[in-house]
Amino acid sequence: MAAMYSDRALVIGAGFAGLLAARVLSESYGDVVLVERDTITADVEHRAGIPQARHPHALLARGAALLEDLFPRLGAELEHAGAVRADLGSDYLIRVPGGWAPRDHLGLDVLSVTRVTLERIVRRRVIRLPNVSVVDGVRVEGLLHDRGTVTGVHGRRGDRPFTDYADLVVDASGRDTKLVSWLAEMGVHCPAPMIVNGHVSCTSRLYEVNRDLKLDWLTAFEVTHAPGTRRGGSVSSVDRLLWFVTLFGADGEVAPADEDGFLEYALGLRCQDIAEIIKTATPVSGTYRAENLRSRWNRFHQVPDWPRGLLALGDSVVSLNPVHGQGLTLAAQHCTDLRDLAREHDLAAEPLVFQRGRQVRQDAVDRRHDRRPGLEQEEAHADDAPAAVVLRPRARGRSRQPARLPRVRPRLAAGRPPGDTAAAVGAGTRAAQRTAPSGHRTVTGTPRDRA
Repeated sequence: MAAMYSDRALVIGAGFAGLLAARVLSESYGDVVLVERDTITADVEHRAGIPQARHPHALLARGAALLEDLFPRLGAELEHAGAVRADLGSDYLIRVPGGWAPRDHLGLDVLSVTRVTLERIVRRRVIRLPNVSVVDGVRVEGLLHDRGTVTGVHGRRGDRPFTDYADLVVDASGRDTKLVSWLAEMGVHCPAPMIVNGHVSCTSRLYEVNRDLKLDWLTAFEVTHAPGTRRGGSVSSVDRLLWFVTLFGADGEVAPADEDGFLEYALGLRCQDIAEIIKTATPVSGTYRAENLRSRWNRFHQVPDWPRGLLALGDSVVSLNPVHGQGLTLAAQHCTDLRDLAREHDLAAEPLVFQRGRQVRQDAVDRRHDRRPGLEQEEAHADDAPAAVVLRPRARGRSRQPARLPRVRPRLAAGRPPGDTAAAVGAGTRAAQRTAPSGHRTVTGTPRDRA
């Protein structure tokens, strides 16, 4: 094992990825400090830095297993707090353009949980660690550095200057990271990020469902599929009797936020369960929207003069279109890799061991995007960043269509109250049907790409 010469690590951002990074670094550093822009308490709920908390989150089976290793019995604690565990096959009602997906048991569990609940429970565990502390209300404005080594951060806390030093700085500030600009101020220039932009929108609202409602699914989901299927949606059980309804749009489609427009959009979907929940349940939140969502990969592993004392992970490196719920699992994978590599290397002195280790996993994604039919590669320019490689659907040209499936008439769930049959439509069939699987501000992009 490499000797650990350092004793202080600083993590920018106390969101999900930052909390996991602090948990991992607490094993190697005597002092770990989380520097966060928002005000943080053990029980803080919605905050400005996590606007995505207004939309549903899913913890995939792989992510749940990785978190369980970092936080023993976390899954049980989340379920006690209301998270819903569902089998991806038998408990999901999924409509793809070709038809209804099979309803067979797969043995792959997904935890459906609000971001507020997940982050609150993880945060409580992390801040209880004796060598982890939080400094909140700090706007980080740049990196301190000396002869090619990052030595800390500077910014403002309220109306006063803020400076803090560390042997290792980890950027976990999320999809709005300013790291590319901070590196440019040091004379370190990054290659163009890869951007896959489907101009996706999510419009979400929480509902409380009648206790007597009987359904044979826990999540209903209709997916978008380029180029023809531009609207989709989902409804999922979270935090016991609450249901998250989200309407998706692709290629610029946006669901209205008013009640009538929200329902009308849902009525246009093939999966009518989504609309029936909207009609029969009681809203318990406002309607929130996120637009122009895209996937972006900052290829930091290609920076030859990457400074010592600096790492980046989570959405700061790879921010994904949230529709498929992969972000939490990817952040957990990043931090698991950080833990494993820190046991063998002094990552403050050899940061590219980590950044390039992440690249191995992303290579497969890169190859898929480069070869994907129906996408074309462009160069987009911005005033403050290098050109971005942008993948967007071709305006013309034939694309492969999914196999046509026999139409399946959904059945009603057992125990459905009479006279309210439509609310249980789409409860699905467990017969084994055959189906085929189904694009906040980035630092680069065309004017249309920029928020």
